Amino acid sequence: MEHELRWLRTYVVQTLQDAFGERPEVDSDGDVAVRQGTAACYVSCHDGGFPVVRVWAVAALGLRPQGKLLREINDINARTKTAHVYLAGGMVYVEQTMHAYGVDEATLSQAFLAVAGMANDIGSLMAMTFGGETPFPADTEDIDAHDEAA
Repeated sequence: MEHELRWLRTYVVQTLQDAFGERPEVDSDGDVAVRQGTAACYVSCHDGGFPVVRVWAVAALGLRPQGKLLREINDINARTKTAHVYLAGGMVYVEQTMHAYGVDEATLSQAFLAVAGMANDIGSLMAMTFGGETPFPADTEDIDAHDEAA
């Protein structure tokens, strides 16, 4: 199985490079790690009886489970089409998992853009509203450009 996972990781990295035009960074676990705005995004390969590709992101961290936060996550899950959001260990995750045999440039880029976009969109709001933080600070250039436009 480890041979299949090595092949799958190589395929995923090449597919992401083809989709986005540059070779993604790979961390020590063999996961692709990418910053998307304030979110920390990853693509990892797993074998739990059959191979899957997990596209996931940390949107916010340092959060306490509370009714309002869990209702907000539930509302987001009710509206989303492909990814799901959950709270675990004080962190809000956004995730989409795909069977490895269905992964190609179109499916992988769709999953990555959906997960990364949603994590970046909800992370700052959740951190501000519920007393946490985002994995990365908002870029001051983005804030300055928004202030100038207003």
